[in-house]
Amino acid sequence: MSDAWLLDITEDRRGHDVVLWLKDGDAAGRVRAVRRPFRPPFLLDGPREHLRAVAERFTGSPDVATIEWRTERPSIFERRPRRLLAITPERNDRRRRLATAVDAFGGYHRGTLYDVDLAPAQLYHLRFGLYPFAPVEREGDGWVATVSADAVDYPLPPLRISRLAAELHGVRRGGIVRGDPALSAVVVGDARLEGPEAELLDEVMRELSRQDPDILLTDDGDGFDLPCLYRRAAALGRSEEEFFLGREAVSFRPARPARSFATYGQVMHREASFPLPGRFHLDRENSFLYGDAAIDGLIDAARLSRLSLQTVVRQSPGTCFTAMEMAHALAEGTHVPFRKNRPEEFKSAHQLVEADRGGVIFLPPVGVHDHIDEFDFASLYPHIMVRHNLSTETLNCRCCPKSTEVTPGLGYRSCQRRVGLIPRTLGPLLERRLAYKAAIRRPGTSAEDAERLRRRVKMLKWILVTAFGYQGYRNARFGRIECHEAINAHARELIVRLVGYAEERGYRVVHGIVDSLWLTPRDRQAWPDPEEFARSASTKFDLPLGYEGRYRWIVFLPSRHGLGVPNRYYGLYESGAFKLRGVGSRRHDTPLLLRRFEGEILDLMKRATDAPEVAALLPRLLARADRFAEEVRARRWPVEELLITHRLSQPVDAYVTFTDSVAAMRQLADAGVTRAPGETVRFVIRDRRSRSWRDRVRVAELLEPDDRYDPQAYLELMARAAETLLAPLGVRREGLLERWNAGPAPERDRYRSVEGRTQRPLSAS
Repeated sequence: MSDAWLLDITEDRRGHDVVLWLKDGDAAGRVRAVRRPFRPPFLLDGPREHLRAVAERFTGSPDVATIEWRTERPSIFERRPRRLLAITPERNDRRRRLATAVDAFGGYHRGTLYDVDLAPAQLYHLRFGLYPFAPVEREGDGWVATVSADAVDYPLPPLRISRLAAELHGVRRGGIVRGDPALSAVVVGDARLEGPEAELLDEVMRELSRQDPDILLTDDGDGFDLPCLYRRAAALGRSEEEFFLGREAVSFRPARPARSFATYGQVMHREASFPLPGRFHLDRENSFLYGDAAIDGLIDAARLSRLSLQTVVRQSPGTCFTAMEMAHALAEGTHVPFRKNRPEEFKSAHQLVEADRGGVIFLPPVGVHDHIDEFDFASLYPHIMVRHNLSTETLNCRCCPKSTEVTPGLGYRSCQRRVGLIPRTLGPLLERRLAYKAAIRRPGTSAEDAERLRRRVKMLKWILVTAFGYQGYRNARFGRIECHEAINAHARELIVRLVGYAEERGYRVVHGIVDSLWLTPRDRQAWPDPEEFARSASTKFDLPLGYEGRYRWIVFLPSRHGLGVPNRYYGLYESGAFKLRGVGSRRHDTPLLLRRFEGEILDLMKRATDAPEVAALLPRLLARADRFAEEVRARRWPVEELLITHRLSQPVDAYVTFTDSVAAMRQLADAGVTRAPGETVRFVIRDRRSRSWRDRVRVAELLEPDDRYDPQAYLELMARAAETLLAPLGVRREGLLERWNAGPAPERDRYRSVEGRTQRPLSAS
């Protein structure tokens, strides 16, 4: 057993030290804080006279501790060491401010800064070979990890986890908070604490001390629970030293404010961050990754990235991947640029047309199909980057002008003398993911261990997917657009070759998206062995092609113009599992009514074993739709299952058209609640024809169980959902709405549904 576990490293409030949070390795598992002096410098590269001027200008500044000369390789593009200026800030929390002042002194162009925004905790991990959740032993005055961070099978400390939730007088969870209501109760773990507010805060502190959790789990803790607790503590005159939720006092103010930002064409919002020194605060609603990776996957990412678990849970997978790149760069004696300063290379118009393309996408045939095998390359783009040594510093390098590793169609050369930073980072991650998958399939693996490994696999999948996208991201530290173009070019060439190989082996291509192919046999009496085909293709192309399964049937959906949409389909594997892409159940804004409707439609379709049987089920499917419509039209559907969720793309006063979501925002604003771009509003449609924001919708925060809704609006949503699923069978929303609005059908039109209930048939057109 190790002496202790290193849970986390945080910055001391005085700005001179870091705090190592160590959990004893004995049965008691006591957590203690160990302070170490640590003020890492940042580096400045540039002309010698400029560096001398910076040293002269900032020596003696109250924000500067020391300035010294060093000889090091500044970046991955440099082969030889250079004379650099190492500037150590007086306080760690003034690091970025000082670097910005140095940059401004050079007019933002004379010098290049390195290692500015790496957190001191991250740098401490890297300098001393540590990482979060490492088993450590005492060595002299420090600590050393006893297991490598890259280990696949590793021990974890026993972590105590408690739930935290605050309740306010007269405010239901998720409701509108008016004024500054007092606390009525606080849940800590399994304990529900109540009483006078001043005593309640004291009891919260005592219960935290008694349970001593390592992780506090909340649902909207950053947006509701912690702000409420801190606000009420301040209102009652408690200081930061008298009331705190971590193992050490911390400011009542958030460490990072809430913000809205745009990414991949979407406007997103991230709540303010309230980290707790000595404990991990995980807000499940303020995390993109928690739903897929859970704690097991997040811990794996924290170990590899050297980022705190509290950082990993709140950031994107790209932040983890960038941190891993930084770790590899620093370990090899180079440094991390403060800002990306490498422009795109000049291209002619013809070169732009050739290079600026994505992966291969086929146009699927609309309709219901069977006898389909699906194949998918596992982490295709990361494998391409590793196989072809594609990295920002290896592409068109000066050392290999006659390289034989050339990007097809583009002519970009890859270095053949040294392995690039991106492949060095991705290679171990790919091997790790394969090792986890092999461990899941290994006989004797328990269900609990298998689930833990699946969460790690999902976390790695997100990181690997991001690795490709970051190559084209304009602010990625080690990204480069030519690298992004080269990856796509290699992928296009690969798919073209794979299609030819599949046709040689007796298949015909039905559909394909970038790294996936849907194949059907040319002769159904001589079906190729899909497992053998995947193995032989993997060997031939030196990339892992996986066999996803055989479909009993699959439905490719049309666009408004009738053409097939590549990423909208659903199908049933022979294993009995569904695969859904681009249908309502996959969208975050789908009301529960439509989820139930689609679920029942798919449950009925599960009975079909091939395409003809799917078509034969149409009368029963329409009968089920008719049953739902009757309940909605009669206003018998529970109003809480009709909530529509809409993500805002701009402030309310920037919208020109009066829509349901605009009405919802104005209703919230009238109640004193504002929503920032990237946040969501939830509402029920009360009267779609109304031009009054008071009557058009009812926001979730003000919704009452007896509120009425607009049946016609929800019938239109149902008709659209039914058309999405059943359009290849001839179903159109206009025909459905006409039938549903026609009133009770004549007795001669009635027939029995699969449950034996009397239903009306629906027009299929």
